[in-house]
Amino acid sequence: MAYSVQKSRLAKVAGVSLVLLLAACSSDSRYKRQVSGDESYLDAAPLAELHAPAGMILPITTGDYVIPVTKGSGAVGKALDIRPPAQPLALVSGARTQFSGDTATLLVENGRSSTLWPQVVSVIQAKNYPIEKRDDASQTLTTDWVNWNRLDEDEQYRGRYQISVKPQGYQQAVTVKLVNLEQAGKPVADAASLQRYSTEMMNVISAGLDKTATDAANAAQNRSAATMDVQSAADDTGLPMLVVRGPFNLVWQRLPAALEKSGHESHRQHSLSG
Repeated sequence: MAYSVQKSRLAKVAGVSLVLLLAACSSDSRYKRQVSGDESYLDAAPLAELHAPAGMILPITTGDYVIPVTKGSGAVGKALDIRPPAQPLALVSGARTQFSGDTATLLVENGRSSTLWPQVVSVIQAKNYPIEKRDDASQTLTTDWVNWNRLDEDEQYRGRYQISVKPQGYQQAVTVKLVNLEQAGKPVADAASLQRYSTEMMNVISAGLDKTATDAANAAQNRSAATMDVQSAADDTGLPMLVVRGPFNLVWQRLPAALEKSGHESHRQHSLSG
């Protein structure tokens, strides 16, 4: 009996320890930013002059292979953030992106100039990002603090943004400028963070514009093919058949539902063979 009680207590202690360990690991995101492995390279001996034994004749030296001595001031070891730089994504068809300092830009073809600004505003509103000031005449808005939630950060960031749409040559430029950036209430100004969080907002807008364009294209396709020309006919052997005039992909997409309404059931489909 004493053995079973002791075993039960040991199991409970082990279970509690495991829960605490998992909780600690789940709240610590440093491993997503830090290099893993041995850090003994930080204690490596500095370069020294080569001393040849007496009587040995060394070849003529050349400066081509001299390793320059530098004094780096950047972070090393666990303090080094190994995450790659964030890149603005040109998700919109025919668009391209560029980044400079604290500003990300999405260049869109001029054909959608009349609808671009309302779509950008709709994306911001759909994400419930607070808008502090908005000027539709100049197609510019300034957000209030936008709180980000990234899994690779222990303490989350928040930022204020100026977003605008301006003509630029034969294109429209959607510009996202990071006005302020804070982490845990403290201002942040390092280049990597500015790029990461201005790009974060730009990619949200780019993804929203792409979704809007995709939804509009799908709706237009459905409207154009809302009704199809269906005719009764017969094949070469005289058996009855139906002739549907419409895009193959759309007909194939609607066929299973039409068969179910007529009392048939589809067990296997292969679009290549029809």
